[in-house]
Amino acid sequence: MHEVHGKQVFDSLSEVVDPAHTALLIVDMQKDFLDPAGAYARNGDDVALTGAIVPVVVDLVRQAREAGVLVAFTLNTTLPDGLSDSPAWVYFKNHARPFLGGEYTLTGTWGHELVDELAAQPGDLQVLKHRSDAFVGTDLDNLLRANGVQTVVVAGIVTNGCVEATVRHAAFIDYYTVVAGDACASASQRLHDITLEFLSARHDVVTADQLKKIWSA
Repeated sequence: MHEVHGKQVFDSLSEVVDPAHTALLIVDMQKDFLDPAGAYARNGDDVALTGAIVPVVVDLVRQAREAGVLVAFTLNTTLPDGLSDSPAWVYFKNHARPFLGGEYTLTGTWGHELVDELAAQPGDLQVLKHRSDAFVGTDLDNLLRANGVQTVVVAGIVTNGCVEATVRHAAFIDYYTVVAGDACASASQRLHDITLEFLSARHDVVTADQLKKIWSA
């Protein structure tokens, strides 16, 4: 730790991700996105790349819990009959996947659930979100600050969408931000790689093993 303008600033990864003030934020690891029977796969999206990170994320969550790191899950949430989608948001979503028509991760459905391997446990946070950025229109910030969180470690899907949006917002509202790069994925390896390169200019982009090594110390 060093002092800048009279303020104490962390200066090592170990300090930044100290379990005493860190949350592991798992973004949108839901059945409609990841399961071969989910909405994305049913409509022709290749879920192989995103599904491949499930074991990495599962192991990272396990290590975080053992170390006393707060675990928080975000769940992308669409309300029936378009109640959560403005015209502008429909337009935005249709740029990426017009074939889906917004009918995915509908609240109360099987596809909205976390994949079975990542079932939430008592003490975990679950935050429903209607936009890519997990802080927009949710109580995530209040919940993190209520639990003394100063650092968010972000993992999940997709790297160039909800992960990036959430990481950048977290930094803008004064959290230390860390990206578990190999615990994130996109349907496009190219976009995943470009996003991690972009984020690494301003945020710590590390591996799950680096985090587990610190948390198990």
